[in-house]
Amino acid sequence: MFSRLVLRTSARPLLARVPLMAVRAPLSTTAYLQLPKTAKETKPKRASPKPKATKPAKKETKPKAKKDKPWEARDTNGKLLPLPMENKPTRRSSFLIYFSERLPQLKEKTEYRKISPASGKSVVDVTAITTAVGAEWKSLSPAERARIDELAEKAKAQYEKDLAKWQDSLTPDAIRRQNLYYAHQRKLGKSVPSNLKDPAAPKRPPGAFFLYVQHLRENGHDHLPVQELAKLAGERWKAMNASDKHPFESKAQSDYETYTKEHEAYKKSAGLA
Repeated sequence: MFSRLVLRTSARPLLARVPLMAVRAPLSTTAYLQLPKTAKETKPKRASPKPKATKPAKKETKPKAKKDKPWEARDTNGKLLPLPMENKPTRRSSFLIYFSERLPQLKEKTEYRKISPASGKSVVDVTAITTAVGAEWKSLSPAERARIDELAEKAKAQYEKDLAKWQDSLTPDAIRRQNLYYAHQRKLGKSVPSNLKDPAAPKRPPGAFFLYVQHLRENGHDHLPVQELAKLAGERWKAMNASDKHPFESKAQSDYETYTKEHEAYKKSAGLA
């Protein structure tokens, strides 16, 4: 007689038929035996996770300092220095003096104010005030006009003093920076004044022909207008031979050599060499 054995493994049960005599211990009709797990059935141990590599902290990068433009310079505290033309005094004309008197009187009136589209606030309408003051200026009485002109003369005298003081304060480096700025503006297609000149810089001497023009002016032709004198000098210069031109050409060459030496010395003393 056979009995059924159910063999349990880690997988599903297996049925086996064995004789009852082979079983020493009393068995029930159905018995369960636990078989050892095979090597294949043993689950591999999971490797312990490797610790994550810690990334080095990023170094704080300082923003690059803005490079100054060629015409910019700074004082000892790092503050940008103004260009010379920013401090040049301006002359006040008679109309500007009258306008400066009338502006405080008109700017608070309703008809000379407008709403700013940007801020939505009431601001001075400069165009309206300028138009109104311009109309007043045309119809100004002679006495009032004389009073304004007298103020303008006093302002002119002060302007000339301020201008001379400003010119004396110009340094070769400041003039160089201003002219570099002008050159940059010209490249952008903008209209700018002529370059600044250093009053202390050596003056380029005239050429041979201009020395001859000066010779004519000093020898009986000073009564001629500039254009007529230049025409006369041109005609005579063309007709002169080499020996007649030689004194003027020799002096021009000598003056230019002197100028070259003085100009080099000036550049060294001004730190421009």
